[in-house]
Amino acid sequence: MNPDKTIIKLRSLVTSRRLPEARDLSISLTRSHPQNATIWRMRGDLHLQLGEFESAIECIQRIIMLLSSASSIEHTMLNEMYHLLATVFYKAGRVSEAINALDRFLSVEPDHADARAFRAICHLLSGDFQQGWPEYEWRLKTRLIAGSNVDRPRWDGQAFVGKTILIEREQGHGDTMQFVRYLHKVKSLGGTIILVCQPALQRLLRNCADHVIRQNELTPSYDFRISLMSLPNLFHTSLDTIPSEAPYLKVPREAGTRAVSILADHKRVLRAGLVWAGTTNHDLTLRQFNELFSIKGIKFFSLQKGDAAAELKSATPNTIIELGHTFEDFADTGAAIKELDLVISVDTAVAHLAGALGKPVWTLLPFVPDWRWMLGREDTPWYPTMRLFRQPAPGNWSSVIRRLAGELKALVGNRE
Repeated sequence: MNPDKTIIKLRSLVTSRRLPEARDLSISLTRSHPQNATIWRMRGDLHLQLGEFESAIECIQRIIMLLSSASSIEHTMLNEMYHLLATVFYKAGRVSEAINALDRFLSVEPDHADARAFRAICHLLSGDFQQGWPEYEWRLKTRLIAGSNVDRPRWDGQAFVGKTILIEREQGHGDTMQFVRYLHKVKSLGGTIILVCQPALQRLLRNCADHVIRQNELTPSYDFRISLMSLPNLFHTSLDTIPSEAPYLKVPREAGTRAVSILADHKRVLRAGLVWAGTTNHDLTLRQFNELFSIKGIKFFSLQKGDAAAELKSATPNTIIELGHTFEDFADTGAAIKELDLVISVDTAVAHLAGALGKPVWTLLPFVPDWRWMLGREDTPWYPTMRLFRQPAPGNWSSVIRRLAGELKALVGNRE
């Protein structure tokens, strides 16, 4: 087999997105040319694109072995492979092994901010807050966080009586709602708090600080600044000291009147809000929840916003009532949630909002979830009223939906 011609064919298959065929051809190539690191890399990339993480790991480990035994070691390429190995270990749910690979990478490049932030996420996902929170500060040196104010000293957690601190939002709406729980601890140490938040959260969070302003709005004078998601580290948060009192957010009285009026007509049944898509692609569609809509004694209400809400047009009539179109911001969403008996949501801002309001919320998680949900738990110390429904394997949402159906039937039976 001429490897050059076969590699050209392999690349052609990849370009035309015939990935299974390309994968099979790459396996043949590695068998006939077992010492060719380039071919192993191509095969590993194909396994990764197809979600075949264990096979991808084997390929990367073979590349590392080949590079390590070469007469002239390519140290840069070798270290790159350790970073890739960590990424695939993480996707496969083998988090401790991902940390080991990152340790090896960072022994060569100790100030690599992305790798340090990645290792922090691995520690946090594992529930190791002692190592996770301090290292998570490296995120501030990555491209993940941009535009932070640098014209005032960074707050170090000390008392600031008579002074003003600016607390900046970062990342998503859910992150902001999750970590504003720390503002009362900040307030106990001093003077005035200015919170910078996303526009869609300003009305909901207006009672969380002395001043709540939108990002890019003119900022009042202040003495210190801190990023909102740095507060768990400053307060040395452990699993046992997470501020978990709920509700800790208050919905304005004037919010959500249209949705509340619609919900008032359905008080005789269990009212469940549903969100099936977020900013992160969860590969779920409304149609996959059809099994739930046939359960008697429940009325479903869509809290969905964004492009995914268009799926409601093809839904079976009378199976789900749309509320999302009535929401101007998260204050309106919160008003609707307060009237519901249950919220079912993928990992998105609505799940955080329901938890922050102390409402029962069932959160659907992928096989390897975001770090805040940790591993193996059906509950979370962040939200006492939340239950976690995890994929048993990557991409397996059908098992999650079946479990939801069983739990909903039991819930309706208990109410009756």
